[in-house]
Amino acid sequence: MQPEHNPISVIVTTWNNEGKIRACIESVSWADEVLAVDSFSIDRTVDICRELGCRIVQHPYESYSAQNDWAIGQAQHSWVLIWDSDEICPLELRDEILEELKQPRCVGYTIRRKSQFFGRWIRYSGWQKDCPVRLFLKDKGRFEIRQVHPKVVVDGPVGQFKNALLHHTFENLDVWMERFHRYALWSAYNAHERGERPTLFNLSLRPLWRFFRAYVLKRGFLDGKQGFMIAMFSMFSVFMRYLYLHEILDGTRPAKPPSKNRTDSA
Repeated sequence: MQPEHNPISVIVTTWNNEGKIRACIESVSWADEVLAVDSFSIDRTVDICRELGCRIVQHPYESYSAQNDWAIGQAQHSWVLIWDSDEICPLELRDEILEELKQPRCVGYTIRRKSQFFGRWIRYSGWQKDCPVRLFLKDKGRFEIRQVHPKVVVDGPVGQFKNALLHHTFENLDVWMERFHRYALWSAYNAHERGERPTLFNLSLRPLWRFFRAYVLKRGFLDGKQGFMIAMFSMFSVFMRYLYLHEILDGTRPAKPPSKNRTDSA
């Protein structure tokens, strides 16, 4: 008897996510396999995943792209759905995915992310175009090798789902700021690889342009005070990128990112 749809593996990378992992896993429990790829959590994350019926593997964390690329090879099924621990799959999106997998028309699909920040669902600020490839045939897709916001590259036609996933970006300010500085540092290493320099232009006008783009051109002002905060964070992240790059170039910071175990929560 043929299955009603092509079987699917959902890959969730985890690290010390006990506060949010239950809601995440429960929202994708309809999948044929939920594979939790854990980076040696020291809280109850693994216990919760096991309780919810996940298949659990543990692997040292190097980067988001490297971790997910490794995980794709561990998935049991040909179709894989990449999922983050701070995301929820609404029923409408679930139904749309399962219906499409009965007779797939593409080898990959993008899913729009509806993101919440400081208690508000963000509609503008540049976040409205956050629509990454998440569902794909595992032999047709791979992650870009980069530290910050890597994308899935798919060999073949890509479709888009109409319904969005729910992305709860903000846990508390301490967690946000730790992630903010980490992304700025990774971005600095990417800039170093591209041969960029911490010029006066990059330290001054680039951050100001980033604020203007997010708050005015991307209509962040329509997102209220949260839109202003996003624009400010965007501006400051560019400034910090080039400060970190200055440290890298003058030798006060290593020229390559230090090897590490997991220190972020996807």
